[in-house]
Amino acid sequence: MKKVKEIDLYIQILLLLTWLLSLCFKINYVFYGYFIVGSWHLLSLIFYWIVGSHSQEAHHKIIRIIIGTLLLLVGVACIINPLIYVLFFVLIITTPPLAIYYSCVCFMEIKDLQKRPLYQLK
Repeated sequence: MKKVKEIDLYIQILLLLTWLLSLCFKINYVFYGYFIVGSWHLLSLIFYWIVGSHSQEAHHKIIRIIIGTLLLLVGVACIINPLIYVLFFVLIITTPPLAIYYSCVCFMEIKDLQKRPLYQLK
């Protein structure tokens, strides 16, 4: 599981850096980056939630609450059309720090795994 978490973290960092570099060169790719990075983080979060392999449970719970709230807001905004513009603004502001926070949590988990004895990593 340690190797999977390391690969996941490297992909997260690569996606974030690629998205940041694309901001410097082509502004047309901003929203593609949002969807790609956000989708990867969401898949990663769901995978680790199902597998149940994370040492930073409190941080994962915070992230799940934030994402659940944002998804609930998306549902409400789809019903009430004028709120969709407010929601887009909220998403544009909140998702980059959330992606960085999630990557930091994954990094802390890898550090926790490195501290454990080898017989516990199976």
